Amino acid sequence: MKGQIVVNVIRELTGIETHMEWPNDIILNHKKCGGILIETVSGSHAEKPDFMIIGLGLNLNQLSFPDPIKHAAISLRQTTQTLYNKFDFIEALTKEFYECR
Repeated sequence: MKGQIVVNVIRELTGIETHMEWPNDIILNHKKCGGILIETVSGSHAEKPDFMIIGLGLNLNQLSFPDPIKHAAISLRQTTQTLYNKFDFIEALTKEFYECR
């Protein structure tokens, strides 16, 4: 499962335990800290996709969220009080996705 890669990278870089919740949410302390969208494109009779588009959003460094979503959203920084470098996540995720292909 590709979502598990994201959960593993979060644990590796932060020590935080998150989990995937169907269909695409990354959950931390019963709140959403991210999401994954994957779309495949292929010809009408292709066995494998021609290509795949992966969208990933992670709440890394937000200190707060607007009223309509603050009860449902959380960031890694709110949990650990640590400022995270997004490029560390990009590098680790790229490496893990490349290795699982």
